[in-house]
Amino acid sequence: MDPIDHFSRLIGQLNQRSENAQASKTEKTARTKQTKQSQETHTRALDPAKDIKEKIAKRLKSMPLAERQTKRAAEIFVESVMLSEFGETLVTNSEFHELVNRVATAIYESPNIAPEFNSLVDALTS
Repeated sequence: MDPIDHFSRLIGQLNQRSENAQASKTEKTARTKQTKQSQETHTRALDPAKDIKEKIAKRLKSMPLAERQTKRAAEIFVESVMLSEFGETLVTNSEFHELVNRVATAIYESPNIAPEFNSLVDALTS
């Protein structure tokens, strides 16, 4: 047997093992990433209240500070909750927007509810 041929086969085997190890590592990384994504999705599914709370907080924080205690803040709150509960397709329904407006007006104009709502907004945006 030619010594160079022997080394060629050995190098070929080492290359093959290296490729297999790299492929295995890539597969493991992909599985780990997929598992993490699955866990995040599962966690969100288990805690929809946390998800909607984060969405509302994000939208309220994007408002100017002076507008956070307005009827518009109540509209954002009501709209976000209803879309979360009943689906995003309501956005295109004009009656939905009228309903959001009426509920937000009731919250904003109520002497009992408005202060509590404003405390909620403060808590969500702090």
